[in-house]
Amino acid sequence: MRLLWAEVLHSPTRLLVLLLPVIMLFYLQTDGAWQAGWPDLTGGLVGAVAVAAPFVAAVTAFVVAGRVSPDEMRFERAAPRSSWLVAGVPFIGAFVHTALGVSVPVLYALVVIARSGAPGAPGSTSFATLCAYLLFPIAVGALAGRLSASRRFAPVVVLVAMYGFIALVGLPTNTPAWEVPSIPMTAVLGGAGAMMLLAAVFSEPLRRGSSRAALGRSGLAILVAIVAFAGAFSAGGEAMTVSRDLVDPVCTDDGRVCVWPEHAHHLDEIAAGLVRLDLYRDVGLRIDGPMYERGLRSTEGPTFAYPPAWFAFAGMGSAVTDRFWKCGESAVITDDTVNASQQLMVWATVVAAGGMPPASVGGGPAEVSLADIDRVRHLPAAQERAWLRGRIAEAERACG
Repeated sequence: MRLLWAEVLHSPTRLLVLLLPVIMLFYLQTDGAWQAGWPDLTGGLVGAVAVAAPFVAAVTAFVVAGRVSPDEMRFERAAPRSSWLVAGVPFIGAFVHTALGVSVPVLYALVVIARSGAPGAPGSTSFATLCAYLLFPIAVGALAGRLSASRRFAPVVVLVAMYGFIALVGLPTNTPAWEVPSIPMTAVLGGAGAMMLLAAVFSEPLRRGSSRAALGRSGLAILVAIVAFAGAFSAGGEAMTVSRDLVDPVCTDDGRVCVWPEHAHHLDEIAAGLVRLDLYRDVGLRIDGPMYERGLRSTEGPTFAYPPAWFAFAGMGSAVTDRFWKCGESAVITDDTVNASQQLMVWATVVAAGGMPPASVGGGPAEVSLADIDRVRHLPAAQERAWLRGRIAEAERACG
């Protein structure tokens, strides 16, 4: 704590730099926890704990590993490589975890099985998560501390490498492939910018000299910010996964689409939307999106509509454009905003159920307004097919 106080907490500028990503993550975790069914205040506290746990773990590991020189490690005298192996095992386990995109590192899945007999059982996943997201920062902090203490690498090089690994390997796989793809990229780019800012703020001790103490303190301060940013992002996402293991989803009567309990009020919209989707397919309308393609068009099981429910048909809203109609097959409506893709999916699922859709839909050559939808919502199926065919023909002419 003395090192932390001397290097960071007494400096308003450095403290502000550290708090900015923490404040941002607090907001993200609050929103994420709300999606998991927790109240905002509880979600914020969960997010704060998610920030603090890896923060404290990594700082402790860095201080302990960085202040103990290799010559003082008794077992290293007999086997010089053993300490690197011990420090590297949990790090390798974390690499396997992020590379495979599983919910917990393979190493700690054994702990889950030993305690409950099967992974994912209530009361066990939270323990494995605790292991994963405390031991991962501990491994990173310890490895960075050992590299810094060895004098073989400058701490800033070590920390940039560690951050690069966490950001480029850890964050993308912590965001499932069907979620908004811009989230991990935003985190990587934002983290890279924060890294540059931190390097500038903490560069003064590096300019004063290359003593182990000065470099270690600078490395400690940088590592603290990195772990607060990257570790909390991962831990918050995993906290949501834990909450999912403790509840059962609610499904439509035919089992084609399932939602988590807090979104059960969307099931009527989904059921009505499924009827319309079948009708749209009859007239040649194609709905693009990984969730739709992988779920509704397969027999492997139900599609999980994950929040909100209508995103299931949009592939969680593409970051660039969502093709609702496709030129060459039927027609195309595109828009370059995530908001528009959400609106398109509201049309696909709420067209017969009312609900609370946005103010407009579309943005392409054959824009479909909510007024159009309202006019045909209560038409007999044959008339609606005729209306749809007319709109498709109009859009195909616009496509050329």
